[in-house]
Amino acid sequence: MSAKNTVCVVSEDANLSHALKGPFKSAGLNLISYSSAFEMLEAWDPDKPIHCVIGELRGGLELLKELEENHCVVPVVLLAGSSNLAAAVQATKAGAFDIVEKSDALAESAKKACAHFAKCQKLLEEKEQASERIGSLTRRETRVLNLMVEGKPNRTIAEELGISPKTLDIHRSNLMDKMEARTTADMCRAHLLHRTNPTH
Repeated sequence: MSAKNTVCVVSEDANLSHALKGPFKSAGLNLISYSSAFEMLEAWDPDKPIHCVIGELRGGLELLKELEENHCVVPVVLLAGSSNLAAAVQATKAGAFDIVEKSDALAESAKKACAHFAKCQKLLEEKEQASERIGSLTRRETRVLNLMVEGKPNRTIAEELGISPKTLDIHRSNLMDKMEARTTADMCRAHLLHRTNPTH
């Protein structure tokens, strides 16, 4: 785990951040802290991404809401402390990556969250590429792609479009070139990334 993985602690309790410095440094994590979500968002720099945010379950829903409203895609780990089960369930439904009961479990959870962040960033980049390539397709090529993704055989696709199998082969070839796809499975994956939020 590289020290480039930055974890942000959001808590009014300065002792929490102080207590985490040692374990997080040992885990190869760069720790920064803010007293509130507002303070963190004021300092948010897209060129210096935060890979994980740690907060307390008490107030966790507000933290998750603030991040979502500001389009900050980052995994959030919440420290439960003495909070009740209902609050934990609500936070999980609201999108919390993990909820831990004790602070000594935060470093391990943060490492997993950072790995998740890296995976999500890669998927988001792939989604952007897929969307650009699909956007370059003609209306007919888009129709061919949609029918292929539905799993329909070539003969059925040609019949639905009212074209010959040879013409369909030309469309398929152009489609593969524009999508930079080697296989039909590559195109299906790009189509899926384009249509969904890969971070979910």
